[in-house]
Amino acid sequence: MFGTYGNFEVMPLLCPNGFDTCTTTLAARQRLRKPSTDGESILSRRESQGQLLSIWMRPSDASPGYFAQTLDNDIKMEATPTRRAGLERFTFPVGSKPYFVLDLANDLPVSFAGGMLNIDPDKGRITIGGRWGSSFGPGRFNYQAFACYDLLNGGKQKLSEYGMWTGDTYGLDAKGLGQTHLNLSLNLIGGVYQSGALFSFDINPPASPQIILRVGVSFRSVEQACANAETEVGDASFEEIHERAKAEWQEKLSKVEIDVANTPPNITEMLYSSLYRASLTPNNATGETQGVFEDTTSFYFDSLYCSWDTFRTFFPLMALHSPVEFAQIVDSYIDGWRKKGWMPECRANNLPGWTQGGSSADNIVSHFAVNYHNEAARLGINLDELYSALLADGEINPPEWNIQGRQVNVYKYVRKVHYQK
Repeated sequence: MFGTYGNFEVMPLLCPNGFDTCTTTLAARQRLRKPSTDGESILSRRESQGQLLSIWMRPSDASPGYFAQTLDNDIKMEATPTRRAGLERFTFPVGSKPYFVLDLANDLPVSFAGGMLNIDPDKGRITIGGRWGSSFGPGRFNYQAFACYDLLNGGKQKLSEYGMWTGDTYGLDAKGLGQTHLNLSLNLIGGVYQSGALFSFDINPPASPQIILRVGVSFRSVEQACANAETEVGDASFEEIHERAKAEWQEKLSKVEIDVANTPPNITEMLYSSLYRASLTPNNATGETQGVFEDTTSFYFDSLYCSWDTFRTFFPLMALHSPVEFAQIVDSYIDGWRKKGWMPECRANNLPGWTQGGSSADNIVSHFAVNYHNEAARLGINLDELYSALLADGEINPPEWNIQGRQVNVYKYVRKVHYQK
């Protein structure tokens, strides 16, 4: 499938000979995983403790709400999230000095279109903002994204060196010790920017250094990214955030229970692993909207990836177990009609994605109306608006149908000719 996002990547480094020797470029810094240190999560039933689903983890593992891996240089990386923020924990080999490279320009689709990075050494904070392109849509469109990295872990960590780096695929790997500002425009000559921040921490050897970074993200501003980190993480510990994440996933996955005797463990694992993945997208970006949706009072979902692939699979499943979330997504579809005149077909990265000739959003909202007609008002859906959105999709030809979808006039003409015959 298509890579998307991957913004604001942070990479731990070992630089035994100091700041200027760190390997910061993408090719030079890549590492392999240490063999036999990460494995699959184990899903099991624990009725005796009142839990449908319990997620057991081996050291260096992955499960809902947690990820860890150990690199072949013995640096262990762990992460645990909230909705718009999270904590990243790094354990370095005994006696080593922790270095980190933080990207401004790099993302998975290599679509950077300009941005800024600032270091506030007194506050111990790095803020980033920029524009990137959609992973599944016309390349002329760009979305904005922002991040706020707090480096001091509530005063428990001390920043040592800090500065900027820039590189390219031809061997450039330059460092600027003490620099605090980086501003890049769109690369107009066809190259790929590789730039960001480089920083290190003071430690007390011979201890095994452990560094915790707090990060908040936003589609609106660096101020909101920092506020998201403050409100959703605050001064909570890594373990506390991890427990909250596990509890949220427990609630979501427990909507479906297996009550069939002698169900093989691999079937249980496959079911809940599939439900977990089915819960990752569309992404609930309510409160993080931009463009014409910036001040909407409706729910907003990004990565409708894509309506023609999900109306016959994901949404029928959602109709069985998640009417509230289904209604929220339907509200987001209808709000597309309110703001733009048509419901979205394949929104990705807050941008219009590629379209097909049909109108698959109509199937999704219609499925909701049929299943929850009597409950629609209580779920926040106005069925008159839903019908008006359906009518617009079916009868009004967009001026840019290759962006909005539905070249309705051609279909209506062919239909008219067919019936005249």
